[in-house]
Amino acid sequence: MIYFFMIVISCLIAMNVKNVDGKMVAVKYKVISSNKRKIKDIFHTIMSAVPPFLMSALRYGIGTDYLYGYVPIFYWVRYDNPKQKEVEEGYILLNKLVAFYTDNYQWIFVLTSFIYIACVFYALYKSSKKFWYSVLLFFLSYNYFNSYNIIRQEMAMAIILVGLTFLQDEAKIKDYVKFIVLVLIASTLHRTALISLLFPIVMNIKVDTKYILIFSIFGLFMKNTLIELFIGQAYFLHQRYLVYAGNISHSELPVQFLIFNSIFLALMLYLDYKNKDLRNDKHWNTAKWMQFIAVFSYSVQGMIPYVTRMALYFTFPQIIYLPNILVKHGSKVEKRWMYGLVTLVFLIDFLYNYFMGFGEIRPYTSIFNK
Repeated sequence: MIYFFMIVISCLIAMNVKNVDGKMVAVKYKVISSNKRKIKDIFHTIMSAVPPFLMSALRYGIGTDYLYGYVPIFYWVRYDNPKQKEVEEGYILLNKLVAFYTDNYQWIFVLTSFIYIACVFYALYKSSKKFWYSVLLFFLSYNYFNSYNIIRQEMAMAIILVGLTFLQDEAKIKDYVKFIVLVLIASTLHRTALISLLFPIVMNIKVDTKYILIFSIFGLFMKNTLIELFIGQAYFLHQRYLVYAGNISHSELPVQFLIFNSIFLALMLYLDYKNKDLRNDKHWNTAKWMQFIAVFSYSVQGMIPYVTRMALYFTFPQIIYLPNILVKHGSKVEKRWMYGLVTLVFLIDFLYNYFMGFGEIRPYTSIFNK
């Protein structure tokens, strides 16, 4: 129940964030200056982030890798164990920073939780047109709860989410440089972050609905060749991925994850068909590519080891681009059932993950009652 209360409190506070543009705005028949509104928005964004941060920072033994992964890594780094070389340099640096001040490993979870939550909520504040709904999808997408387990990758994805805020419609060269720098920083936490270098490329490749369907058919017939190329270059990500080079049978997730993302792809293609003005929007273009790649990735799970980890980079931004495109959709009637459909899919996904025990996040235990 504590997770339920945390989600409710965070979302209720998030509803006060209006994300207003312009100099003046009418709120409940009162005209408020944009500066005052902005201050209120920032305050409520921070307060909305506090509950998930505290839950994550003060947890004990929660997550599959808490005691058997991240605690040992802290001691490897603190005592200069050779095994620390198995971990990316950026995460080693964070552990060294904590170990310099204390031998209490709990502080690494405080630090990583702060980085993760701060990056996610900053990105939502900067990019989401419906902040509270993005916060809700952040929880229902299970990404928040995944961060209790795959800490390094979730931090990397959160940094990428911040990087995407620089790639606006009028992005300049310096903005692309900022994004690339953030990708490189994220890759020091988890090498898979390098896949995000695709984003500024696909952002500038306009794609029509019919071509998405053609690419889907092409991918269906060419995926075996593409898989061989991917596995052959796996060493580029990290040397330890070579261990999985001969394993083509590993499957991480049930088929419903493919089904859910296929539903989102179909919804996006419909929205693209109904809203032709969206096709010149670079973010919308990126969203279509992301969703297509996500569906393709889930379709080849079991053929490429841990490909679902790569797919997370393409599904995580859903918490921003799905609300944003629904806000822009013209039909109010269709918009209602679309909100209902998206929420229902995420809710089913969340309930399945939660009750199946993914990530071993329950029962919740804090450092105060361990």
